[in-house]
Amino acid sequence: MPRKSKYNTHVKPHLKDIAKWISEGDTDVQLAQRLGISESTFYEYCGKYPEFSEALYSAKNITRFEQLESTLYRRAVGYMVTERKTVKKTFLSGDIVTEETESTRHIAPDVGALKFILVNQFPDKYRDKQDIDISGNMTVTLGAAEKGVL
Repeated sequence: MPRKSKYNTHVKPHLKDIAKWISEGDTDVQLAQRLGISESTFYEYCGKYPEFSEALYSAKNITRFEQLESTLYRRAVGYMVTERKTVKKTFLSGDIVTEETESTRHIAPDVGALKFILVNQFPDKYRDKQDIDISGNMTVTLGAAEKGVL
């Protein structure tokens, strides 16, 4: 007799939690652990239950989209980055000393990223193409040469 599925008791009640867990950085293996199922069962349920598969797919896409937006914004406005360097020094005595240094530097704003955001967020103001409407009346007066009189 086959074992009873844990889907209705362990997975279905947590479909809304999946998006939160994915946004926190959980992998499929970690999601399976949180749901109390094995990794193989996790993938089996992905193929067997469309609502589970769709919850995973949409949560992963939303998270990726948010990360991309955040990265684009940081590129547009600039940001600070901390760099760590490890240097090993060997002395004549044979002693090896490991020295770690940490520095912070500013990454300058990227004009291309800034333009992309402005053009897409405020197209009426920042788009490359401008529509100019000209209206009114125009009067043309023909001179003697245009009338055919010479």
